[in-house]
Amino acid sequence: MDWGSRGLKLPVTVKPGAGRGVSTRVKPRFFAVIAAVVAILWWVTRGGDSHAPAPASSTANEPAAPGFTRPIRRLADGSWGARTFALPGHGSSDDGLVHARGRVLDAHDSAPIADVAVVFSGAGGETETITAADGSYDIAIAPGAYHAFVRGDGVLSVATTPAERLPGGPTIDDIGAPQPELAPLVAIARDTAGVDLAVERGAIVTGRVTDESGHPIAHALVSAHGDDRPILGGDVAETDASGAYQLVLPMGAYELEASHPDYAGLSSGVTELDLLPGTKETSMDLEMTLGCIVRGHVVDRNGDPAGDGAMEARAVGSDQFAPLGRIDPDGAFRFTSMGAVAIELRAWPWKSPPSQAQTFRCTPGARFDADFTIPDGNADLDGTIRTADGRPAAGAFLDVIGTSEGTQSQQERASIDGSWAVYDMPAGDYVVTATVPGEGSVTKQLHVPAHGVALALAGTGTIDGTVVGVADGALEMEIGRCDDQPATVYAAPETRIVPVHDGRFRIDRVPACSLYISTSHEGRGAGEQVKVAASTETPVTIDLTPPRTVTIEGRVLGADGKPAAGAIVRALNDSGMTETTAGSDGGYRLKAEVGSEVVAMQEQDMTMTDVPTTAPDDYHVDLRLDHADPEIGVDVDPQL
Repeated sequence: MDWGSRGLKLPVTVKPGAGRGVSTRVKPRFFAVIAAVVAILWWVTRGGDSHAPAPASSTANEPAAPGFTRPIRRLADGSWGARTFALPGHGSSDDGLVHARGRVLDAHDSAPIADVAVVFSGAGGETETITAADGSYDIAIAPGAYHAFVRGDGVLSVATTPAERLPGGPTIDDIGAPQPELAPLVAIARDTAGVDLAVERGAIVTGRVTDESGHPIAHALVSAHGDDRPILGGDVAETDASGAYQLVLPMGAYELEASHPDYAGLSSGVTELDLLPGTKETSMDLEMTLGCIVRGHVVDRNGDPAGDGAMEARAVGSDQFAPLGRIDPDGAFRFTSMGAVAIELRAWPWKSPPSQAQTFRCTPGARFDADFTIPDGNADLDGTIRTADGRPAAGAFLDVIGTSEGTQSQQERASIDGSWAVYDMPAGDYVVTATVPGEGSVTKQLHVPAHGVALALAGTGTIDGTVVGVADGALEMEIGRCDDQPATVYAAPETRIVPVHDGRFRIDRVPACSLYISTSHEGRGAGEQVKVAASTETPVTIDLTPPRTVTIEGRVLGADGKPAAGAIVRALNDSGMTETTAGSDGGYRLKAEVGSEVVAMQEQDMTMTDVPTTAPDDYHVDLRLDHADPEIGVDVDPQL
């Protein structure tokens, strides 16, 4: 199956799961600085499966103990688990419960959020408590792993939107459906402070969905797609009889889409929506078009449903198919097109060869009923995938990446017995890789055709860590992909919240391989390369010692060499920003950490320099503004 969806073939240059072409280019350093300024002002960093007993209900509302007070990064992928580890006699209460303490903070300005529910969701159920006036909370839970999130009027716990391997829009079941597994997951073994949770202020988006004649469309599904999504739902809504809908979304950029059985989609294809910080309400009406719809079923040679997968399409005369639709588990599919175009469709379920293509000449309002039959065929690549202890890795996703000329990258999925097969593959060299949460990963090079390929997941290990500069609290930690996996594999780094006690931390169920971990705490960051061995504790030391702060002073001069009175001078670093304004003689003075980048701006002119790590406690540097590069053509807003 091709990358980006089940049963789809895509060129190796297409980012897996992206669904759209992505172009990249190197930006001038100027843009990086401006982006950093905007990021600091607008977006504050926010921040396995436990078998613990059912948590007891808690309404504790004591102030949080001192500790980690920066919002914790949101979980990028909620599917991983964490083994529960116990530390008896270290802060546990007589009833066997432990306490997690922290604060709920606004993700943008770190303002405390009072009177909202903090929820810890574990294998045994949910436990919640209410925040105090200073945003603090104290919740008593059984030792174990929990997804932590917030419920409250006007605020949203949000998570990074997980990528989808199967194309297709939301269903009626997605309306208001919570996904607590996307929330930050933290393993609590003993009393832990500093488990802070960041929330977004929610914006209400309303509007009406109509047809091209202005008639309301009832029972349309309206959805918003962005980098973030609300954990408790709100990004999918159904229109009422008047065509009205309401979404509740965090700040950010979105694409609005609408679906309805009788319409192909929005007249504009996709409608963009930007919610800037401070937005409370906005409205956007949507117009749907009849378009062209092809629907039917995908069956095997016996007439039985062929199973889920993807519909591929290409314009008649073009070279390659692309994933543009979804096959449901019962074999039903629905493909839509907005314009007048001759297209070819084919069906490609998991673990099957593709169907023969059929041609449809789409025009506005056209409707086609069509069935696709999946033929028998011989796989070009097949084998099995098992866990480190020999169990079938049922349902494991495999990415097969072509590495020689003429090859074509695909993805496939293992059956319940761990068997897998890939069809319609050009001969050549490939890398096949898979990662199963809680079981580890595997990467193997091979030449297609190949049969009986046995893949064994490497298992997981434990990182036994020491952190310098943090005695107690919680770390934001991102665990990267295994080094032997191609950079294009369909995967996202795991982001975990890691408690620290007496300068020590522990992370269980880390893939056994060489990988990179990045850590941050209160704006300070560090990273380490770690080679994790299966079923072994691997030591690592993270240095988060606060950098030295120095006083920077000097003069800001214009491009003409005269004092730049009123110029804004900012020192930017991972932990934030300090700012001052140049006096009448261009003089300025501010404190900053070594390693900071100092930026001076006035109208269209700017300059920048770094504070060296060897800078003395009193560091003198004059800043001379330069005119903006006319080829860049970017206006520098002094209010940024």
